Amino acid sequence: TPTKDDDVGVEATSSQGGVFTFADHTLRGIGQVVFANSSKSGAALLAFLTTVDPFLGSLSLLGAVSATATAKAMGVNEEAVSSGLLGYNGTLVGAVFSVFSPS
Repeated sequence: TPTKDDDVGVEATSSQGGVFTFADHTLRGIGQVVFANSSKSGAALLAFLTTVDPFLGSLSLLGAVSATATAKAMGVNEEAVSSGLLGYNGTLVGAVFSVFSPS
């Protein structure tokens, strides 16, 4: 039996598959930046980043989506992908690109 609220959400989205599962994995990757394995934390962090600087939020999301999609396409361990361990690197790279790109 699940012990966390987010675990219940993962089971529900996993059974639906597709876009919901991918979004959950991507948001968990964003949440991993602050060491939180939670899609809710990822959504909150993304909302904060986008509020502070829309370009920062956009590139962070692009990085997380790219990293998660690449990991899924390469057949990386599904448990690592679903917990967001591969998406957080893309989030950080996207954030760095937004900071150091010429405006």
